[in-house]
Amino acid sequence: MLQTGGPDSHDEGPSDTQRRIIEAAGEIFADSGYRYTTIRAICRQAGVNVAAVNYHFGGKKNLYLAVLRYSRFKAMEEHPFDLEDFATGTPESRLHAFIRTLLARVLDKGVGSRFARLMAKELIQPTSAFDQIIREIINPSFAFLSVTIEQLFKKAVSRERTGLCSISIVGQIFYFYLSTPVIRALFHKESFDAEEIEAVAEHITRFSLYAIERMAAEDEGDGR
Repeated sequence: MLQTGGPDSHDEGPSDTQRRIIEAAGEIFADSGYRYTTIRAICRQAGVNVAAVNYHFGGKKNLYLAVLRYSRFKAMEEHPFDLEDFATGTPESRLHAFIRTLLARVLDKGVGSRFARLMAKELIQPTSAFDQIIREIINPSFAFLSVTIEQLFKKAVSRERTGLCSISIVGQIFYFYLSTPVIRALFHKESFDAEEIEAVAEHITRFSLYAIERMAAEDEGDGR
């Protein structure tokens, strides 16, 4: 798992000093990326001695992993969603819940939104933590979405088809985050409130369901 590391790590969560370092590092990592973030800058913002990062986390890499873990926890705390539950509700309702939750995590301006910024930086400039991120964060979400999409088709569908549909849905969501200047120019908005986020989630869900229904109907027509 993404652990904090260091001699002060414990199950009940980070200490006050660790939290200050994590909070400071989270903002700087999210703004500058891992490569261009320095321990000195983090410690200056956190108000701690430079040696504190090595003492509490064992270095920059372990601190980065701790920041990812903490930011992910905050995102899940603010917008919870159980990826393990494949059986609750209809595929349509699960798809909408997934889209709404991920969109809220991406567009909300709370502490949890930092995780989206960190992930965006990671996808553009992968670090040594990338394999762990794929395994622990992206794979579970991809599996949930793929199973949900598979259940929307009336007949058996290939993994390639469900995978492409999953990427298309997630792409719609992250466009609203990655293309903020375009959204600002088109909609004349700096941010979306909760009601507007829900409206966007409803649109993406309906748009995606219609596309999947059309593909399923075409497959039926082909007799496959």
